[in-house]
Amino acid sequence: MTLLDKITRLPGKYHQSTLKNVELLLAGLLSARSVSLYKIKDEFSALTGKTDASRHTHYKRMLRIFERYGSTRLFIDLLLWATGLVIGKVEYFFWTRPNGK
Repeated sequence: MTLLDKITRLPGKYHQSTLKNVELLLAGLLSARSVSLYKIKDEFSALTGKTDASRHTHYKRMLRIFERYGSTRLFIDLLLWATGLVIGKVEYFFWTRPNGK
């Protein structure tokens, strides 16, 4: 049983589609190494395996994900976690520099 299956079986928690969409967006964020939706959309075809879909379709899907899940606690927590991974790998990130300068 995958972790995704275990989480979706918890009572009162998130649907599997919710977790998959948020996971897809975060994977795109990490693989594109950017927060720009324009750059992330290029990674979606590789992540979803749908190489025949247009990039505009992937962009619209990302917008729907943000509209649907953007304000949920799960999305915010996962986004903070993914951002923490990125910050940990970036040397001299402005939050990690001494005195914030």
